[in-house]
Amino acid sequence: MKKIFFFSLLCISFSMLLSSCSGDDEELPNLGNFTVDGATYQINKGNLKGYKSTAANQSNNYTFDFASEQGNTVRTVRLSISFPFNTMMNGEYKITGSSRQLDPWLSQYTETTGKHTDTYNNLITGVCTVARIGENNFKVKFQMQTTSGPEIKGEFEGDVKIQEIE
Repeated sequence: MKKIFFFSLLCISFSMLLSSCSGDDEELPNLGNFTVDGATYQINKGNLKGYKSTAANQSNNYTFDFASEQGNTVRTVRLSISFPFNTMMNGEYKITGSSRQLDPWLSQYTETTGKHTDTYNNLITGVCTVARIGENNFKVKFQMQTTSGPEIKGEFEGDVKIQEIE
């Protein structure tokens, strides 16, 4: 009887240990926030993917993705930027009239809930500023509006996962 009681107690303790170690209780980092038509979402993930030009006739092309994950909904702001060869990424990017270009078609806002995705691009206004403040650390401020409606603005500051494309 003592062996069965001890074994049951051990199983319950082990089960409690497993349930307290689940990833559900894990708090996501706060790296800033963005608003979509007035509703605010916390950014908890940032990525940067891009191509560094190797010749004067090419541009540097990079894309920031900032994600807000809440339950089964993921909202992502994508900022696709290009800037001249042999220059730093730091600066202001606009959709028109600048050598530092915020791409109006590739920059977008996406909202995915389960298997349903809504994507808004084709910017009618857009500007962002980028400041690299460390090796993987950036401060990015942005504001844009798509032809189909949503106005998106926000600020990100923190580490991003960087993937260089060759």
